[in-house]
Amino acid sequence: MNYTRSLVAVLMIAAASAGCGSSSGLSPVEPSTSTGTSAQLVPPTAFLVASQRINADSNTLTFTWGSSESSFQLVIGTASGSTNVLSQTVIGNTFAWTSPRAAGTYYARVAAKRGDSTSAFSDEQILTIVDVRNIIEAMFFHTGPMSDATEGAGSNPLAGIWADGTRLRVQVSTDAGGTARANAQTFADQYAALVGGAITATAEMTSDRMQSSAQRPELSLPEFTIGIRVQTGVCTTGALACANYGPAPLGQNRAMITLALSGGLNVSATAHEMGHAYGMGHIQTPAAGRPEFRFMMNSNSGAEQMTDAEKLAVTLARNGGLRAGMTRAQAFGLGLINQ
Repeated sequence: MNYTRSLVAVLMIAAASAGCGSSSGLSPVEPSTSTGTSAQLVPPTAFLVASQRINADSNTLTFTWGSSESSFQLVIGTASGSTNVLSQTVIGNTFAWTSPRAAGTYYARVAAKRGDSTSAFSDEQILTIVDVRNIIEAMFFHTGPMSDATEGAGSNPLAGIWADGTRLRVQVSTDAGGTARANAQTFADQYAALVGGAITATAEMTSDRMQSSAQRPELSLPEFTIGIRVQTGVCTTGALACANYGPAPLGQNRAMITLALSGGLNVSATAHEMGHAYGMGHIQTPAAGRPEFRFMMNSNSGAEQMTDAEKLAVTLARNGGLRAGMTRAQAFGLGLINQ
C-alpha cells in the first residue's frame, strides 16, 4: 500500500515538471492567432448620415458609424454598390463629404480596414442631394422639381415677393391668440433680417374677428395688410390653416390667413401661412426621414419657422438680384435657378 502511494506521487511530480518546460528542452506550445484576415474583420454598424447641410454650391453630409477598428474605407457611387464618386481611407468613426452642386442620388457604404485586409461593407445609405436653386424656384416661382405641382404657376411666372420698401401691418384677431401673433412676428423679423430690412412687418392684436364669408376675404383688408383670424369652413378638409398669396400680381397686395381652430396645433402653421402671404410657394420634401428637409414651406410636415436651407434661399435670391416683378426667365439669367 505504501509503495503504491509513493509511485503515484512520483508520477504527479514528473508530470508537473514536464509541464513547466524548464528542463525538458521543448518549447511551450502557444495558441495560433491571425493578424487580421478579412474574415475576422466585422463590418461597421449603425452607418448613417448624422447631418446634412444644404450650401450655396453643395451639400455637406457628415457620416458616423460604430466599430472597434480605427481605419476604414468609405465609398460613394452614383449607383447601388458602385464606388465611382469617392473611395476614401478614413481614420476614425466619422467623415464629412462635400457633394457636387446639382441635385442627385448617391449611395454610400463603409468597411473596416486592418493592414491589407478589408471587411465586408456596411449597410448602404441612399443620399439625396438638394440643389438650393430648386428651393429658390419653388419658393419664389412655384415651379421646378421641388414645387407643388397643384399650384400651376405657368411657364414664365413672376416672382412671389413684396416690393422693396413694403411695410406690412399684420392684424391678429384675439381668438387667434398671442401665440399666433408671436409666430407671425418671428417670421417677419427673420425675413426682414435676410433682406436687409427692405421688407418689414409689425404684428398686433385686434378685436376685429374678420369673419368675412366672401370668396376673397382679403379684399376686406386695407392694402399692405395681412389678417390672421379663426374661422371654420374656409380651409380644405383636414387643413390646419390656409392663406392667399399677398404681393401683386399673385395677390391683391393683402392677404388673409385663416386658422381652422383657435389655439392648438394650428398655431404652428402660422409662419407657413405667413410665407404664403409673402408670396412663397410650397417646397416639397425630396426624401422622407431627414430632419433638414422638414421645410417650413412643406405642405405636410413643415418646421415652425424657416429652416437654414430656406433662409439661405432667401439670402441667395436677394443677393443675386431677385426683385418684385422679375420673371422666372430673368432669375435663370441671374443664375438663381436651373433651366
